[in-house]
Amino acid sequence: MSKLVISTVLTALILSFTGYSEEVKTVNYYKQHTTERKAKIDECKNNPGKLKGTPNCINAIAAHRTGGIKPDLNRKVDGAKFDHF
Repeated sequence: MSKLVISTVLTALILSFTGYSEEVKTVNYYKQHTTERKAKIDECKNNPGKLKGTPNCINAIAAHRTGGIKPDLNRKVDGAKFDHF
């Protein structure tokens, strides 16, 4: 995870010198906004040569990778399924 943070910061610094002007959205933003995350990932995939290392592409992909379905820890488990062990 720390490599992702370091690469995001370095990318942001590099892009600040190159004139990247899009508002940078956080990983948490993309986790909470599924439609925007999917749109950004599609945009990044369609132009990887230009957008691959941009902060929003990195953050959207990171949100996609870490934002999977959370387990329901309160769910009841049917013990009968595990009787054969």
